[in-house]
Amino acid sequence: MKMKKTTEFYIDRIGRSLDYICQNLNQHISLDKLAEVACFSPFHFHRIFRGLTGETVADLIRRLRLEYAYHLLTQGHLDVTQTAFEIGYENLESFSRAFKKYFGFNPSHLLAHDIKTGPYNFGNYAVRAEFSPLKLTFEPVIKESPMNVTIKEIKSHPIVYIHHVGPYNEVGNVFKQLLPWAGSRGYIKRDTAIYGFSWDDPSVVPAHQLRYDAAFSINNEKDIKIEPPMKFGTFPGGYWAITRHQGSYTKIGNIFQQMIGSWLPQSPYLIDNERPCLDIYLNSWTNTPEPDLLTDLCIPLQKSSVQDIKSN
Repeated sequence: MKMKKTTEFYIDRIGRSLDYICQNLNQHISLDKLAEVACFSPFHFHRIFRGLTGETVADLIRRLRLEYAYHLLTQGHLDVTQTAFEIGYENLESFSRAFKKYFGFNPSHLLAHDIKTGPYNFGNYAVRAEFSPLKLTFEPVIKESPMNVTIKEIKSHPIVYIHHVGPYNEVGNVFKQLLPWAGSRGYIKRDTAIYGFSWDDPSVVPAHQLRYDAAFSINNEKDIKIEPPMKFGTFPGGYWAITRHQGSYTKIGNIFQQMIGSWLPQSPYLIDNERPCLDIYLNSWTNTPEPDLLTDLCIPLQKSSVQDIKSN
């Protein structure tokens, strides 16, 4: 797929989710439903959404609801309580608190001052609302993304892994369990690859629910004797977009956001919804200074989009 058409593809998909938000602004809107509407996995969807709109889903929905509430109050047809329920808040207290935090004054201020027009400057956002009737305009954020990215195919192969559920800043403890166990049994060879598979976006999934697989490659399951919590698995083979990161692991999340939110929509490639993001650890944090840590950060690509580029 050509680069311009790919960019239009991502913009169109995010546009579908914005249409759904507009049509259901006063209802509960789940991330999973928006991802379904856009035909992306929830994990990849949110990073693309944030990259093209400049806001998280939650922040955008909250802002649009409050701006709509401002509009309703300035029209003078509804009181504060009616407005709160009209835009989907369950109680007046939470609405008033959110309104004051956003605008700097209580919603009752508009009624007390009998304001009939809406002079408030809502700001220059990629997604902006127009009222009477409610509709959204979308001018996607297209940022230059000077990343050094290579495309590589990695074949499926057996792995041993431990599945972790919890904060991503605790996955180091999982590797401390997995790798010494494997090393003491001679399972770590010179050509062994150390992997981390992140299944969730920490900006939208609660820390205690984040899923991560810490893994290492093996040649043959018959040569390995595992014990709980270790499991055998298969590396999800296919094409990957890869950028190399040098430095602290704490920056990995931001780099994935840049890859998926900025680089990907401007590339000629389509993301693969079936596979997670991947870390490939190239040296050991046990004997490497933090500034010298090397990690290949990989996002999965649809095979067809890579082959289309190769054939042109």
